[in-house]
Order: sequence, then structure tokens, then C-alpha cells
Amino acid sequence: MSSEIRASQLIDKTITLEQKTPFFRAFDVNNLGFKAIPIGNGLPIGYRMTIDSFLLKGPEYISRYGIKYAERKDDYLTFSGKDGKYYAVKLKDIKLSKAARQSAGILTVEEEEEQNLSTTDKLIKFGKKILIGITVVWAAGYIYKQTKK
Repeated sequence: MSSEIRASQLIDKTITLEQKTPFFRAFDVNNLGFKAIPIGNGLPIGYRMTIDSFLLKGPEYISRYGIKYAERKDDYLTFSGKDGKYYAVKLKDIKLSKAARQSAGILTVEEEEEQNLSTTDKLIKFGKKILIGITVVWAAGYIYKQTKK
């Protein structure tokens, strides 16, 4: 099962870090992009943060308000630190166990797609599994009969 999570799935979710994680000033990510340097030794295991926004990877650009943003090679999640300043962590650096994801109400991409399937799609998917099972049992029986001759 895939454990990929979209940045948008984490908005307004409070997560607890399960490993030491590098973090950046959001200002640096916007202005320096992939050249931003992590702050200090990173966030400790057990650090809790509420994700309030995200910054997607992409080329350098200027917004319609004239603000210049640097090229980013990774997706970032942003949050307010305990000191009230605005920080970011790379989405790829966030590792959450299944239990942690479930307690925070976070679904993987695969789980979200499964949840959004219609009843008809679920029946078709189940029917395919049944058909494969029947085919395997039939093939095993056929091979067994052929080897007994």
C-alpha cells in the first residue's frame, strides 16, 4: 500500500514528529527556494505542529502582487512555531506511522481514492478479485489433474 500523502491533506492537522526533522524559515523558502538552509539541529522527536499551509515545488515566479518567489524543488508544509514565527518543513521529511495518521485523520492518497470510489466501482474491484481467485483455483486443479495422468 502506498503511503504517499498530499500536502493539501495536512492542512489544519496537528501532527507529532516521529523523527528529528530539519526545518526552515518560511521567509527563506520563499526567497531562497531550494537554496534555503535548515535552522539549527532540526525539530526534535515529539514536536507538535499544526500545519496551516503548504508551498509546492515549482519554478521561480513573480505573483500578481509583484512578489518574487524562488524556485523550489520540494513541497513544504508551513506552521507557526512555539515562538510565533513562521516555519516550513519538507513534506518528504515528514514520516508518520499508520496509527499517527489515523489519529490525526490523515489519509494516504490511495486511502483517499478508495474512500471516494462509487458503490459500482467497489463492486467491480471486488468482482475482479473473486474472478482472479476462481481462476487460480481452477488452474491449480487443472495442473494437478494433468500431472496425475
